[in-house]
This record gives sequence, structure tokens and C-alpha cells, in this order.
Amino acid sequence: MCRLVYVAPQSTWDSLGLTALGESLNAPADEIGVIMHKFVTVLIENSYECGFEETHTVQVEAPSPEDYNLIDFWEKVHDLTGTGHDCGEREDALYEVRITEAGGRSYLVGLSMGWQG
Repeated sequence: MCRLVYVAPQSTWDSLGLTALGESLNAPADEIGVIMHKFVTVLIENSYECGFEETHTVQVEAPSPEDYNLIDFWEKVHDLTGTGHDCGEREDALYEVRITEAGGRSYLVGLSMGWQG
């Protein structure tokens, strides 16, 4: 399985001379877009009771079409929330996530989930 850190449009790859990326992923350059659509960008917002807040984005393997209710996908994303921040003896936190980019699967953009703990 390949892991991508940054997803750019084909025109950006071409302008940077990155068409050889296909070779490193063991795929022809014209199939890279298909591979990249296997990943989505998720915005993670962690808010802690003490007032500490942290936001970042991650690339996550897109949910499979068979995961209709997205349970497996959200479990993977949940594992990426939290920073280990410790507010003290009692720590309440809110973890909110939202899909912000999904390549050719625009119906996923905007889907969100939250956890409290």
C-alpha cells in the first residue's frame, strides 16, 4: 500500500517534473489519479476543557464503497485524534473531524463526526 503525504493536481506534477512518481508507486503515470482518489484529506480539530485547541489535516485511506455507514472509516480517523495534551487531573476534550478533500469522490466532502471524552 502506498501512503501519500500531499495530493496535487496533475498540472502541478507536470510543472514540477513529478511524472516519475508513477514509477515509485509501481503504477503508470496516467493511473496516479486513480491511486490518489483512494485517499481523502481530513481536518481534525481537538478542543480541550482547559482552553487548549489544536487543528491539523491528515491523509487517510478513503472509505471503501462497502462501508456504507462509514463505521470502519471513522474508527481509523478516531485513532488520529487527540494530541496527548493533559489539562490536569480531569481532562474533557472534544474531537471533531471533517472530510475536506476527496478527489473524485466529492460526495464524501463535508461528512463529519465528533467524539467527546
